Amino acid sequence: MVFLIPNSRYFGSHLIVEAEHHADLNNAERRRLNIDGEFHPPIWLFESEKAAVIVAIALMWGGAPFTFIPMATSGCGNLNPTFEAKRNPNHKIQVLKNRKVVLFPDAGKFDEWKAQGEKLKGFCQEVYISTVMERDLHPNKVDCEINYGDGFDDCILRYIADGKEIWNLICTCYGYHGQWKIV
Repeated sequence: MVFLIPNSRYFGSHLIVEAEHHADLNNAERRRLNIDGEFHPPIWLFESEKAAVIVAIALMWGGAPFTFIPMATSGCGNLNPTFEAKRNPNHKIQVLKNRKVVLFPDAGKFDEWKAQGEKLKGFCQEVYISTVMERDLHPNKVDCEINYGDGFDDCILRYIADGKEIWNLICTCYGYHGQWKIV
């Protein structure tokens, strides 16, 4: 007999502690240099765990680990920003509270993720939604095949397989330039 234990945390949420440690070190240096403002790494929220892992590796390759915190929900339905979840201090959604969050829907899931993002108003500091998987919405050309259901990780892997530079893809993956800010 197999017992399934519900996932009590988003995949990758353990990275928040180390990312905040790096941010604290960088913020101390910013204060020493009289640079205004503090940096707290935004959470990049993907549907699949594979996407979060591949993006984390790509950030390390690019020399920018902990610039963003890649996490995964294991499906759009697991984002679950219900009123009850937001009030429950033990719910996995609490890691998003008062944070900047960028949602990365798979191809064809933009509207579904946007609806979930709307429910995060007043809970997260800011919420954005990436358009990278939607050719008609993304301002930059993503130079690979995108099929319905593909995730951002599929684009990264196609770029690597074709010998293309992935860093520009990662740097432009937001694709909203303020247009797709939800909160």
